[in-house]
Amino acid sequence: MAPTAATSRLHLGNLYSWTLADAYKRATALRQEEVLLRESWNCYSQRLQEEVRTEHPEFNEDELTAECRKRTETNIATARDIFSRYNFEFDQPQIRDDSLEYKEIVNSRFLELIKQGKIVDDQLILPPTERVIEMAQGIDWIPKNIWRRFYGVSSLENVKTMPVFRDGSYGISQDGMRGKVFGQRFVQSLVPHFYNQQGYQINLGLFGMDVLTKWVYFMISNSDKKPFDRIALSGLVLDKQGKKVSKYGLERVLAMDMLENPDNIRLFLLRQSFGSDFKVPNDFSIEEKFRRKVYNCLVFLEKYARISDGEISELPAQARAASLSISEQIRELNIQDAYNSFYNFIHNKVSREYIDRIRAKGIRRNELDQLIGIVRDTASVFIPLTANSSI
Repeated sequence: MAPTAATSRLHLGNLYSWTLADAYKRATALRQEEVLLRESWNCYSQRLQEEVRTEHPEFNEDELTAECRKRTETNIATARDIFSRYNFEFDQPQIRDDSLEYKEIVNSRFLELIKQGKIVDDQLILPPTERVIEMAQGIDWIPKNIWRRFYGVSSLENVKTMPVFRDGSYGISQDGMRGKVFGQRFVQSLVPHFYNQQGYQINLGLFGMDVLTKWVYFMISNSDKKPFDRIALSGLVLDKQGKKVSKYGLERVLAMDMLENPDNIRLFLLRQSFGSDFKVPNDFSIEEKFRRKVYNCLVFLEKYARISDGEISELPAQARAASLSISEQIRELNIQDAYNSFYNFIHNKVSREYIDRIRAKGIRRNELDQLIGIVRDTASVFIPLTANSSI
């Protein structure tokens, strides 16, 4: 999967992307299929640099760079602490966009784009060439009507060009261009190229709609081959004023007091209609009630289920079928349908049907163990049994 390039200041929108990616990976794992999810960071922020300049106008360039780096590392450490509470699963070492290997690939690709005539006068020229249009049309876009619905355009032709150079941390090692640095968007647009160079093909890229006409398009244009098999575009997370959450608005930064029970937040994010915008709620009482329902079901199965020699062998089979159905819905990015199926599976099947039958007839120990495992595995896609979880 394509790494979500989280910035150093997390907000709920970042968390939404990570939650979707993590659920996709977990659901795929239930089908014994492997999906790699790699951690990635934007280690440069132009606004952070401006913030430090304002606070310390006396800093020279070296001092400015050092202070920006220090703050970025602090922010990333905080973000990783948040990720650990959500138990996100990363399979590969992190890809830092300031690593030497990444810099070398960016540098090399930059020179190739110059030779191809795509970069002229400090701009990345992105004409709607047949190659780019054909490559984009070969990608499975979800939802299908995303271009016209959200941007009023029918193709990629209306997309604007993007500056290649800005203040930043990417120096170019080429005579005549010394002192210039790559813009962060240009650098991040080469993520698929970087993975292609390492022998990976990105199966799924999860993005917010707001980056479609810039970053995603640049990724397509700057790749030698189709960078993604599928691109899924989630909706935007809005604050109480209806504005897109942002790391630059203090009232919209992810608040630590929202992390007292991360399972509730995950449940809230996963039950949203995929591709639609939604607002941050005042509380997560709905999710809290359902989480407790899952907890109570597991407590009964683990501690109070009646063991007998009775024949209820169909229960594990029914539960496994429900579990695989839920995982398939997530793999197809029918996230809200998957959540509704999960809710019905726990609330109706397990709580009302299975437990009532086990109370009345009992269940054999090996079948009970299977049933507990299936319920836990299915629940872990939505509630990954974090350190703070009550389950």
